[in-house]
Amino acid sequence: MSLLQFPPTPRETAQAAEAAFGKGNLYLTIGDRINRFCLGVDWADLYGSAKPVSAISMLAFVTLFQFVEDLADYQAAEALRVRVDWKYALHLPLDNPGFDGSALCDFRRRLFHHPAAMQAFQGILTRLLDFDLLCYPGKQPASARDVLMTVCGLSRLEALSRGMQVTIETLAAHDPKWLSTIARPYWYERYRDTSSTWRRPANRQEREATACAIAADAWYLLHMIAAAHKPPIALLPEVLTLREMVEEPLEPRENQVKSPSWGCPQCISAF
Repeated sequence: MSLLQFPPTPRETAQAAEAAFGKGNLYLTIGDRINRFCLGVDWADLYGSAKPVSAISMLAFVTLFQFVEDLADYQAAEALRVRVDWKYALHLPLDNPGFDGSALCDFRRRLFHHPAAMQAFQGILTRLLDFDLLCYPGKQPASARDVLMTVCGLSRLEALSRGMQVTIETLAAHDPKWLSTIARPYWYERYRDTSSTWRRPANRQEREATACAIAADAWYLLHMIAAAHKPPIALLPEVLTLREMVEEPLEPRENQVKSPSWGCPQCISAF
């Protein structure tokens, strides 16, 4: 295994990051030491030969950055694409496009089922904490598993919210008159644009409450679709996807709302 998992920082990236942030920035500090944080890390065939070690380590660090900033997968992927400080931390050129957010979910799923790789991830986390990085009041993780469960829950919650948004927009295009008769008055504010207005709950209890509220909206919407006997709407891909996400039977249950599975659909079996 090469001791240097990350190549030297590209000059253009270094110049841009140092001009924008200067010394003392969290991500610039990580970038200056990142190969030391990776010393001895062995991902133990987590991806076989399909992914180089540096790419796996990059997924690990982005996962930790997600935890620090409370970002869902798609938000973390966007941050990697546009943020100079993240590119500096990972020694990437300014024009590096990053990766799709689904790669982060796949990385977590593999870690949950691969004890040796989980230990490697824990090793990176421990070194960052030893350097007083990622450590501040109310945010220090107890373990690598805590990090993974937190970002998985954030991504699941964002996906539920985005699923409702997309489904409502699709129904509005197909049958706006019917939708206006069953839509709840607060839906516009809650689901108008999750990419810019989605607010990350402050803690796990609030996340669970928000997830239950969105699941209740989804259950109600799916039940109304079923009761309307409108096959063209019921079979829309967005509706079917939402139904899979909430994993809720359509029979009404008085005063009962089942909480959605906590975590990404692809990761959930690991919990």
